[in-house]
Amino acid sequence: MTLEIQSLWAPEAQFSSWLSASFLLMTVSLLFYHMTRKQSLEMSPKVAGFFSVTLILIAVTITILALYTYFIRITELLKSQRVHLTPAEKKEQQFKYVYMAIGIAIMLIELSLCTVIIFGTIPKRR
Repeated sequence: MTLEIQSLWAPEAQFSSWLSASFLLMTVSLLFYHMTRKQSLEMSPKVAGFFSVTLILIAVTITILALYTYFIRITELLKSQRVHLTPAEKKEQQFKYVYMAIGIAIMLIELSLCTVIIFGTIPKRR
């Protein structure tokens, strides 16, 4: 017995929705930080950086949870079909690692932005 395609796509759909939430937080964070830097919203750069970094770290946490739950669910689904995998299921095994790599790349970009914001708020000595 093979997996139904809907049960195969369910973890993928959930992963996608979690990443959407992460991207939304990332966008809000960067927009907020930009508004404070361009002074359309008045706030200390350090306070703005703190809020932005906090939002980005929440986005990273969501991405980690999305990756973890996706990997666990898709692995369990595919393990339950050890004997005969359909071509779609075989491709999903490959996609699992592609999605993991993309998720890790997204987290690294988010953490890099945190670093840029943190070092951008530290006053430079002259």
